[in-house]
Amino acid sequence: IKLQLLHVIRGTKLHEMYLKEPFHIMTRDEYTDTVIDMIDERVNIQYSSEEKKLAIRAEAVFFRGWAYRVLAGMYGNVPILEHHATEITTGYTPSNRQTVWEFCKKDFEYAAVNLPKTASKPGKLTRAAADHYLAEISLALGDFDNAVAASTRVIDGTDGDYHLMTTRFGSR
Repeated sequence: IKLQLLHVIRGTKLHEMYLKEPFHIMTRDEYTDTVIDMIDERVNIQYSSEEKKLAIRAEAVFFRGWAYRVLAGMYGNVPILEHHATEITTGYTPSNRQTVWEFCKKDFEYAAVNLPKTASKPGKLTRAAADHYLAEISLALGDFDNAVAASTRVIDGTDGDYHLMTTRFGSR
């Protein structure tokens, strides 16, 4: 089992504690909100460059937008929590699907501007991924011009070396 950067070995006391759930494991939403807030609030943290700082924040913002996109698609009205919770709260008001998608759109727009064009290692997010989801969410919102612009950046090479498929893959 891997929790963030903590590996839990089966059969150990920590493994037993994990199975009993005496401590709270952060959800992806809680994790991304915490990362975003800490980058914004902790001005004394030194990054190798401003570009690196923006890329780290953009990755967290992308995942927040992606998570809310999934939640809105599955459940419709969900509460939007833009910042990490610092105390127990129960009176959340759900936002309608349209509002959640607009929130997602802002996150994908930020990510599309601040993510790198090429992945620093396999599996890392790139600008093209953000523009892909920006196009999708723009279609859902009826913002067709923005959907065309975002998808064009992926297709025409602005976001990196990507191409439309021209041949069939797989087998019948």
